[in-house]
Amino acid sequence: MTRTPAHLPRRHPAPAPVPTEAPARVVALVPAHNEEALIAVSVRSLLEQTHPVERIIVIADNCTDDTAGVVERNFDDDRVVVLETVGNRHRKAGALNHALSHADLDGIDVVVECDADTEIHPSFVAEAVAEFAADARLGGIGARFVPRPLPADAGRTARLLWHLQRHEYARDDSQRVERQWSVSVLSGTASAFRLDALREADGWDRRSIVEDYALSIDLRELGWRTSAGARTFCWTDVPLTIGELWRQRLRWYGGTMVELDRRADAEATRFDRFQVMLFELMLVMQVWFLVMLAVTLVVAGGIGVAWWGLLLPIVVFADRLHRLRYLPGRSASDVALALSPLPDLYQLWRQAVWVRAGRLAHKEALAWQ
Repeated sequence: MTRTPAHLPRRHPAPAPVPTEAPARVVALVPAHNEEALIAVSVRSLLEQTHPVERIIVIADNCTDDTAGVVERNFDDDRVVVLETVGNRHRKAGALNHALSHADLDGIDVVVECDADTEIHPSFVAEAVAEFAADARLGGIGARFVPRPLPADAGRTARLLWHLQRHEYARDDSQRVERQWSVSVLSGTASAFRLDALREADGWDRRSIVEDYALSIDLRELGWRTSAGARTFCWTDVPLTIGELWRQRLRWYGGTMVELDRRADAEATRFDRFQVMLFELMLVMQVWFLVMLAVTLVVAGGIGVAWWGLLLPIVVFADRLHRLRYLPGRSASDVALALSPLPDLYQLWRQAVWVRAGRLAHKEALAWQ
C-alpha cells in the first residue's frame, strides 16, 4: 500500500524537471547486520519504487541470524540479490565497498544506499533521479527521515524517547529547509549517489565509524555538491532505550569529532568546525550560568526576575512552536511537549554524551561498536 509523504513543508519547492533522455538506471545497496526482523520491509519499499530499481543488493554482513534466508524466502524476484560477507573488519563501510567492487555497475547512473531498518517512500528514487538531472554537480542526495510509528506495546520510557527524537528530527529537517537543502551529512539512513561521484570518492572510508559523514566530506572536497532531497522521504527505526540511544549518539558524536580532527585543514569541514565551536561555547556558558545561579542562591538566599528576563524563554518557546510545522502528524500533545522542560533536559543529556564522546575521541575511536 502506497503511503503519502509524512509531511510537506509550507514553502515546498516544485519537483525537479524529469529528464527527457533515457531514464536513469539505478542500483540499491542495503547493508544488513543481523536484520532479519526488518529487512523485508526495506527491500519491499525498494521494489515498490515508481522509478524502477534494476537491482537490490542486500549485503548480509557477518550475520549470525537468518537475514539472508528471510530475503531469499520472501522475494522471488531476479532484481533482489543477496551478497554475504564473512570476516569483514571494516563494519558498514567495508560491506558497502565490497558490494561496490563486486557488483556489475556497467551503465548504472545512480546508487541508492538504504539501511536495513529504513523504509523509503515510493517516489524516493524518482525524486532523487530528477534532482540529479537538474544539477550536473550534485553528487549525493540525503533523505528526509522521520521515526517509524511507535510500537503499540512500547512502555513509558520508550514513548518519551520516541517523541523526543521525533521532535529532534523535525527540527533538523527545518534547518535543512532553511539552508536551501544544503547538508553536511548524507545520512546512511538512506541516500542516493551519482555513480561517477561515488567512484571518484573511492567509495566509503573504511577507517571511519561515521562512514556517511566521511563520504560527504570527500564528495565536497572533490567539488561535488551534497544536498537533502526536497521530496526524498523515508521512515527509520530509532533507539527506544536510554542505553541504545546513548551508544548511538556516542558513536555519532565521537566519530564526527574524529573526522573533524583528521580533516582539520579541509575546506569542506570549515562550517562544521565553526558549528562545533559555537556548540562548545554555549555549553561553557550554560555551565557558567548554572554555577552563578547556585552561588547567588547560596549567598543571597534567592533571586529576583525582571520582566526582560522572560524574553529568552519566550523566544525559545516561539522557535519550538514555529518548527512544529515540520513535525508529521503533530497534535496538541506535541505542543505541550514543546512547551515543557523535557526538550531542555534532553538537550542537556545530549550535551553530556558530547562531553563523554569528546574524551573517547582521543582514544581508539575505531574500536567503538
